[in-house]
Amino acid sequence: MLDLNQVINDAIAEQWEKKVILLPYPTGLPEIISQKQVKEIFSVSVGTVRDWERLGLKRYKSKADSSMVFYKIKDIYELITKVED
Repeated sequence: MLDLNQVINDAIAEQWEKKVILLPYPTGLPEIISQKQVKEIFSVSVGTVRDWERLGLKRYKSKADSSMVFYKIKDIYELITKVED
């Protein structure tokens, strides 16, 4: 079973190693971002994104191209901050 604390701690450690500071909430980003953008913005791997999905992050698919996966940035931040509460 996935441990939410461990997944978030791993993501934070990965950010720390790369000297990336995670802002409280990004400004100027669209409401929905692609999986590729999630990887770039949060400096995480596809595996981490899949772990987040297992922990409740909802994925959205394009009707035009079912291979494209999107996420609401608000949902990502809610998942990440759950651990801090």
